[in-house]
Amino acid sequence: MSLIKAETFAVATFGSTGHAMAAEQILIKAEIQHIVMPLPTAIRASCGLAIKTWLEDVPTCQALFQEQQLEFQFYQGSKQGKQEHYEQMN
Repeated sequence: MSLIKAETFAVATFGSTGHAMAAEQILIKAEIQHIVMPLPTAIRASCGLAIKTWLEDVPTCQALFQEQQLEFQFYQGSKQGKQEHYEQMN
């Protein structure tokens, strides 16, 4: 299944555009599948960019982002038809 069409997924938000771009480079280097996307309107964050990834990759992403001292938050996303729902992950 493609990450674009995934019904359940994770979305990372960032404290700044610089942190979002650094996170993308980290994921490229780690070969973790991801999509850079505009921040979903249902999520409030200070940066307008987000990164979508698989739920099972969240622990690895969190460790990599923390190692680089990035400001981030993960949300669990679900999609049914055109409806999307997001819930903050701890």
